[in-house]
Amino acid sequence: MLSRVWHYFRSGEQHPVRAEDEEAPQPPSSRLPYFGLSVPLEASFQPEDSKDWYTNFFGQAYVVPHRDGKSVLVFPSNFRGEEASLGFVRDDDADPMNMVQYAATVYKHLKEDHPRLVKYLGTTSSGFRLERLTPGPMPSRFPHPSTSQPVLSLYWRWALHSLKALQFIHSKSVFLNDFCNETLWLREDFSLAIVGFLNATIDGVS
Repeated sequence: MLSRVWHYFRSGEQHPVRAEDEEAPQPPSSRLPYFGLSVPLEASFQPEDSKDWYTNFFGQAYVVPHRDGKSVLVFPSNFRGEEASLGFVRDDDADPMNMVQYAATVYKHLKEDHPRLVKYLGTTSSGFRLERLTPGPMPSRFPHPSTSQPVLSLYWRWALHSLKALQFIHSKSVFLNDFCNETLWLREDFSLAIVGFLNATIDGVS
């Protein structure tokens, strides 16, 4: 049922429960392919992965699938490439790299895993890794709002999940300054998890 509601969300179909035996069509991606561009060496170049970016965080960090198929790579938008023997190469120490490094610091500060947070999997030479979620990043907008009960149930569910996530990170003295769709990803069961932390603050840490 939730899967049909999600397809309805994404495609703007008239009703989420009429097509019992067929999948609703997915809208075309508006994102650009990253194949041939500068991405970390660990990135997946499988056709189904490299046809578009997994997502990005406010244009400051890009996210691409890892070649392990289970995680994603977060790296700064000023990334210029790397060589196996030379490590990370960039133009300067501009804000994007600092923000990615700071986000990794926030994840380390949180320490423990929480079901309402996208799991942190450690640093890389270009940034850090996170678990890969499906369907993943929350769309910036849906074709149209709906007041139908199935759709409203998702809104209520996501609101509750957001509150639980915020309660947890606040208990760790971490505060978000950028809570929006770009910091929300969805799991396979359509539960919500918070991600990013590029613009978060840790109380008492400058």
